[in-house]
This record gives sequence, C-alpha cells and structure tokens, in this order.
Amino acid sequence: MQLTRHISTVVWSSADKFLYLSIGLIFLLPQKIIGEAPWGLFATSQAILTIMFMLADGFALQIVVNFGVVDERRPQATTAGLLLYTLFLGTATTLVWLAREPIAQVTREPQLAEVLALFPILAAGFFLRNFTLKIAQLNIDTRGTFVIDAAWAGSTVALLVWGWQAGWLVDELDMVLVAAAAAGISSLVGMLMYGRGIRLTRRFKPGEFRHMVRFGFAQFGSAATMGFLAQGAVLLLFALTGNAAVVGNYDVAKKFYR
Repeated sequence: MQLTRHISTVVWSSADKFLYLSIGLIFLLPQKIIGEAPWGLFATSQAILTIMFMLADGFALQIVVNFGVVDERRPQATTAGLLLYTLFLGTATTLVWLAREPIAQVTREPQLAEVLALFPILAAGFFLRNFTLKIAQLNIDTRGTFVIDAAWAGSTVALLVWGWQAGWLVDELDMVLVAAAAAGISSLVGMLMYGRGIRLTRRFKPGEFRHMVRFGFAQFGSAATMGFLAQGAVLLLFALTGNAAVVGNYDVAKKFYR
C-alpha cells in the first residue's frame, strides 16, 4: 500500500512537470499571433506578477505549510497565511497599478501602462489558484496540484485557440485577459476541490501570530532573491533596451530553454 501511494505521488508530480513543459512550448504560438512587441509587453506584466506572487508565497503562504503540518495548528496557520497573503497582494497590486505610468516611463514604452492598468484583474485571477495550490502541497496531494494546473493549462490553450480562430486575439491586452480568465478557472477548480476543507479561526495562542509573521519575514528575503533571479532579467532587459520586441523574443527563448 505504501509503495502504491508513493508511485502515485511520483506519477502525478511527473505529470504536473510535463504539463508545465507543454504549456511553455504552447506559448510559442501566441507570440507569433500577436507579434514580438505585444508579447514583450505581456511578458513584462507576467514577470512583475510572478515576482509579486513569489514574494507573497515566501512571506505568507509558507506559513500555511510550515505551521499547518501540525493538525491542531492548521486553522491558525491557514488564517494567518491567508490574511498576510491578502494584505500583501492587495498592497503590491495597488502599488503596481498606481505606478503604471512611471514604470512605463522607465521602459520608454507608453503601452506598458495600458497593460498594467489591467494588473488588478490579472492578480485577482491568480489569487485563489496559488492559495489552493499551497493547500494541495500541505496535504501532499500531487493529484490535486495536477488537476488545478491542468485546469489552468487547458483553459489557456482553449482560450488561445478560440481567440486565434475567432480573430479577437490581436494584442497584449487580449493576452492579459486570457491569462486572467484561465487563472480564474483554475482558482474555481481549486476552491471546488479544497474550499470545504479550509479551516479558519479567530483564536491564536499568545504570541503565536507574531511568531508566524516573523517566520514570514525570514522567508521573504529568500523569496525575493529567487523571484528576481527567475524574472528580473526580463525587467532589466526592458529597462536597458526599451524595446518590447527584444523582450518578447528573449522571453520565448527563455521558455524554450527551460
């Protein structure tokens, strides 16, 4: 029984990795549909979003996994993690939205401001997706992780094909809406799977919440390093060149390499 369970875990985990590989290759298609420059603008918004969610993961969601592994502490860990996650993403999303014009000026690309104007919609789509993925990780449920990711990947592919065939997928704004919608569908699937099992509370032992927050701050530095190493090149390239087409080609090459 134990061997069967571990084999199942490995199979679902491998399937999830293959899913990410497939979606990375599929993203070569929309770059050709909307063009290198529009894709560069979309990729830049995605890089900012990815860094933001990696920081939120380190600061807030790791609390859920680290402290929630003990069953009696799970409601406190989930509550603290969700509260900090919401506050961090709400603040970060608002700051990006407010700073969209200065960010566009740094990259010397005015159209980037239009893309970042949709940033709250994009962040909202991914909000529950990433949270429920962390719940799946807490439960060591690789099958659940695969299902949530498959909903995201499948929705992305379906929307891309529909937009291509119907002719409405023409620029970076359309890509942002596709990404937000696919992430929203994935979030819905995640909540259908785990929503009823999420336990929250208003009761904490003295000093427990502070201890969790301190842990989050300790993880934040590591998450910041990983986030900027993973996505900082896109932002740096855009800031140095001011050329969205160069960024678009670089992003596709990076995805293909990965």
